[in-house]
Amino acid sequence: LAAAALELLGCRDGRGLALGCLLRWAHGAQQARRGRTAETAESALRAKHERFLMVQQRRQDRAALMAACFWELLREARERRRAREREGSARQLEESLGLLESLREERGGLEEQLGLAYRQVDLVTETLQKELRTKEELAAELREVYEKLRRGGVQRAGHAGEAVYPASRGTYTTSRPSSAKSDSLPHLPASVLGGVGALGPAPRVGVKESED
Repeated sequence: LAAAALELLGCRDGRGLALGCLLRWAHGAQQARRGRTAETAESALRAKHERFLMVQQRRQDRAALMAACFWELLREARERRRAREREGSARQLEESLGLLESLREERGGLEEQLGLAYRQVDLVTETLQKELRTKEELAAELREVYEKLRRGGVQRAGHAGEAVYPASRGTYTTSRPSSAKSDSLPHLPASVLGGVGALGPAPRVGVKESED
């Protein structure tokens, strides 16, 4: 602009030309500097944007990495818990099988003892039944013997009364049955014959019959 003004004013010397060249050069340098400044600013802005994108990507990658790590830790924890549960179940199953086996053995022993007790009870019952039948047979025999003795005693008492009290005489005698006849009777215990008087009232020997 200054060179153009000098040219219009008629100043066409070398200094004007030099000044014009200098001004043009300064303008070009300024334009170049502005261009470089713009490029530098653009480059800086682009670098800043790239850094921002990189930081965001890193943040996303970090979040993704943390999520992946957390998921892996969770999966590992689940696997360990399942392994512990399987081990506990296997241990409980083994304990249950051992307890079942011991219960089976105990049940077998108890069943054997119960069978032995049943056999003993059967033997005792059979023995008691045999003893009961034996006692019943003995009691029947004793009753039969007692009945025979009672009948024999009554008959002997009748014969003795006829011998002591003759029908043709009113007198009585003091004769007693011979001891040989009484000794011929079998002796039974009082518990069997029912105690004293079980065979009926003893005949009154030596007493005069009452007159009718």
